[in-house]
Amino acid sequence: MYTAVIRPAFLYAAIVWWPATRRLYIRQQLSRLQRMACISVTGAMRTAPTEALEALLSLPRLHIEAEAGAMRASYRVKQWGQWRGRVQDGGHVSALNQLVERDKLLEAPSDKIPLTYVFKKNYTVEIPSREVWNQDPDALVSHGLVWFTDGSKTLEGTGAGVRGVRPRVELSFPLGKHASVFQAEVFAISACVSENLKRGYSNQHIQICTDSQAALHALKSPRITSQVVLECTNSLAALGQRNKVRLVWVPGHSGVAGNEEADVLARKGSSDTLTGPEPAIGLPYSYPLGSIDNWTREKCQEDWSRGDRVAAGQAPD
Repeated sequence: MYTAVIRPAFLYAAIVWWPATRRLYIRQQLSRLQRMACISVTGAMRTAPTEALEALLSLPRLHIEAEAGAMRASYRVKQWGQWRGRVQDGGHVSALNQLVERDKLLEAPSDKIPLTYVFKKNYTVEIPSREVWNQDPDALVSHGLVWFTDGSKTLEGTGAGVRGVRPRVELSFPLGKHASVFQAEVFAISACVSENLKRGYSNQHIQICTDSQAALHALKSPRITSQVVLECTNSLAALGQRNKVRLVWVPGHSGVAGNEEADVLARKGSSDTLTGPEPAIGLPYSYPLGSIDNWTREKCQEDWSRGDRVAAGQAPD
């Protein structure tokens, strides 16, 4: 309840007011607010040190959480092109500067985009049950052009694979070290669509099979917040103008030949070296969030290392 409802209310619009947390008085007031929550949750005695209770509950201090929230908000605003005026070293925008100084990769374009709606889809998305696949897999992909796509992420990198059964095609794409599995899965579908567009098909039944339900749900939803999903949606719309396009879910690693071959191609892509700068596609939003989480942990450790954790009202030995 505290982290889901109460703390967000405390930190609302932190991107605007977080510089005030540099003042000792404001930090003390924020500390008192969080202390009340810590006492309520733990039932600890009133003499228990606030920092110890926060460490026990894995709660960053509120002034740290406020600055982290400002970093997240400022990153989104900048990536969406909504900064107004010049970014300077001081003031509320300095949270973004501090974030970028830690990791220059955060200056790269992000995959996250403002919410976009696409209601009209001239392709279908089908997610049959695993039982249906086990009963008669050939019935689901028995006619027309049949393609399988897959994405893979390993310690070496991320890759996408496309396997055409009819026609017989094998494609493999390295996507570098920073693309997410979700991005790789959607990119593989997009690459498959691009191959079909390049071949100039018309009046064909085209079936694209993938084992990623997340990718299919994203392509089915009218709400789009990912650049790679938006590009794939637009490509599917172009292909669907002259063809009947179906996206079909296939259970992964279940012996479906086309899916297994696409997985091999995706793994090949993940092990191949990317030609060109990183990131190959938009930086996944999980990357800056992870960087901010790391900064938060470091700040908490610094505060803990230099803090005086004595019981309230008692002098140290």
